Amino acid sequence: MNESTSGAENRRPREKQEVGEMTQRRAARRALSTGIAIVSALAMGCPQAEVTTKDSRSGETAGAYPAQPTAQRIVSLSALATRFIFDLGVGDRLVGIDEDSAAWVGSKRLPIVDLGRSRSLAPDLVLLKSLADLDPRSVFDLEADGVRIVEFDPHDLEDVGALCRALGTQLVGVAAAAMFERRIMRPLALVGGASPPFGRLRVVAVVDLDPLTLAGGHSFETDLIEIGGGTSLTHGGEESRIVMTPGRWRELEPDLVIVTSPEEATPAQRIRARALIPDRYRIEFFHFDRETFWLHAPEEDAERMRALIAKFSNEETPVTGDLN
Repeated sequence: MNESTSGAENRRPREKQEVGEMTQRRAARRALSTGIAIVSALAMGCPQAEVTTKDSRSGETAGAYPAQPTAQRIVSLSALATRFIFDLGVGDRLVGIDEDSAAWVGSKRLPIVDLGRSRSLAPDLVLLKSLADLDPRSVFDLEADGVRIVEFDPHDLEDVGALCRALGTQLVGVAAAAMFERRIMRPLALVGGASPPFGRLRVVAVVDLDPLTLAGGHSFETDLIEIGGGTSLTHGGEESRIVMTPGRWRELEPDLVIVTSPEEATPAQRIRARALIPDRYRIEFFHFDRETFWLHAPEEDAERMRALIAKFSNEETPVTGDLN
């Protein structure tokens, strides 16, 4: 293995680690307790000063982040990351984007680049949808120039919170990043607080019909189920996706099966879902944009989920229906 390949591979786990490693329940407690409290700062007027943050309820130190923004020239090779940057109010720092971002940015007419060509724009931060299958030479060259390369691919609210803290502070500073995170998490906390703590339905979420697949642990689907007052039977698992078999159905035995999709389910999809899912289970259909829902009013989807689960919690006989 040459130096460039080994260097790139050694760096990838570190970047992945920055946006994970907390359990979902601990992350939820942080989100529901008004976020991060700043407990000490060194030389707040210095752009490179760091702030130590601590969880306001547990007292656990969350890490050291720059007090002021450090990323000034950004290349985004992820449409979701591009939206995140604009929502933070720093779209003017973009110096290059990918083709998917170009359609959303519209008249900005920024240069369209890939990872290799991004070096010519002299960025200090490059955001990617995935760290997999990267050209090691391009990674090595960029990092040799001091460019930070970060994967932007959140799979659950834990990832979102970690991105707000680890990446948001580089873009807008720790105080503004904490406010942005609270804007997302606080309304979800209010929905969760309105959900019953006891007598919760046992729920699973279907994310694909071919093959029939459930959302596993660490997913937006299971987060919404928990916030909405259900008990997700797969929420704490290590599998991100679970291909179903007759044995797995018997193992889980849910009270409710929620079939999720990015758009409202078509009649054909509803018929197929009911044919694939054992008829002893109650079935519901729920649509949301899992990739972007958390950026804008995620509490609306959470409230819809809460209403759906509450509806079935009050019924004593199995039924099927939809709430779209």
